[in-house]
Amino acid sequence: MKYLSSGLFLILSFVGSAQTTLTLPRESQYASITQRVGITDITVVYHSPAVKGRKIFGSLVPYDNWWRAGANENTTISFSHEVSIEKQKIPAGIYGLHMIPGTDMWTIIFSNNHTSWGSFFYKKEEDALRVLVKPQAHGFSEWLTYSFVEKSATSTKLSLIWDKLEVPILIEVDVKNIVLANIRNELRGTPAFTWQGWFDAANFCFENKINYEEAQHWIEKANKMKPGDFTILRLKASLLEASGNLKGAEIIMKDLIANAKEADLNAYGYELLADGKNQEAIGIFNLNVKRHSKSWNVYDSLAEALEKSGDKAAALKQYELALKNAPEDQKKRIEQRILVLK
Repeated sequence: MKYLSSGLFLILSFVGSAQTTLTLPRESQYASITQRVGITDITVVYHSPAVKGRKIFGSLVPYDNWWRAGANENTTISFSHEVSIEKQKIPAGIYGLHMIPGTDMWTIIFSNNHTSWGSFFYKKEEDALRVLVKPQAHGFSEWLTYSFVEKSATSTKLSLIWDKLEVPILIEVDVKNIVLANIRNELRGTPAFTWQGWFDAANFCFENKINYEEAQHWIEKANKMKPGDFTILRLKASLLEASGNLKGAEIIMKDLIANAKEADLNAYGYELLADGKNQEAIGIFNLNVKRHSKSWNVYDSLAEALEKSGDKAAALKQYELALKNAPEDQKKRIEQRILVLK
């Protein structure tokens, strides 16, 4: 008995100091949702209660008092970069998400404390930000749900949806400047050892019409790593043109086109076509036909540009020339275009 008592004491001591709560299903289950805007991740972690026939807002969830905006532990929201909430900036980080429901407007609270249980230990002095939003009617939802209901290249709307109510919150991201800062940082790592890294950085600036001076420095880096590349020099000319140096761009393009290979001219023609510069594209495709008259593909590309420009008769002629030497896997497509144009 003496030894048994000692053993039992040790067991009870171990149990008392260890985790004794089993992992079992919870009535309000764990959920999370993430949306990326640009390169910024927005994540909400919450527990989802059900209506279960109860009156929710103004009863289970009282008006004019803070609420955990979910169930169980603190609902949290995190941002991987600085964002704007309803036009007010908030730094990157994890925040406790609380709400004060009202009959007309709701207060959304982002707390610097995100580790407490629910809203029971909420303190106003720990607020990072408060914003006001207007709730709106919504189709019935049994379970409390967070959803990113609207999305654009630079913003999203996060909505709490429960019962017959939706509470939308506008979140905006300064995508261009965040990406630029990230590019500068990444170009101090392995992407700096490839021409593609410098090219992609410069191309991002060109496509977004920003930061031309630095972009020209980046494209020069790419050009040194892969001198004479058509795509790199084409972007260099585009950046010069966008910066107002039309003469410099013209000199580069004149030399580039004079020495371009068939594939390079073809790609450039399609680039012009995509930009709506149909006549310029036709000019490039015609030049490719003159230089590479034995290639079926140059006729096919010219035909496509002519068809897009509305010149069906000329397009038909070029498709027929392309068909003569086209490979078997392309003949059916070209024959279909010919039937359409006849």
